[in-house]
Amino acid sequence: MITGELITIERVCAIYKMEPGFMNSLIEFELITITYKQEVQYIELESFGDLEKMIRLHKDLGINAEGIDAILHLQKKQQELQEELKRLKAKLRLYE
Repeated sequence: MITGELITIERVCAIYKMEPGFMNSLIEFELITITYKQEVQYIELESFGDLEKMIRLHKDLGINAEGIDAILHLQKKQQELQEELKRLKAKLRLYE
């Protein structure tokens, strides 16, 4: 059931035909943040894009929550390195 800016975990599982165990694994690895209202688990709609990406990795490639955690960590590290490279290139231009 969608309630304002929240959607139930149960509804997400139904929409994507996901087993609740996978969603629980994502919660355990702190890959998604849930909100409780009257003992029902919800996820914020703003983080739904990231959740969809994780679901695709799981369904299309068979990657478990631990693997998804590693992939997201590597992607974050890659982005940090790209930003550092841009800063260093800009700094190098000053000396040229």
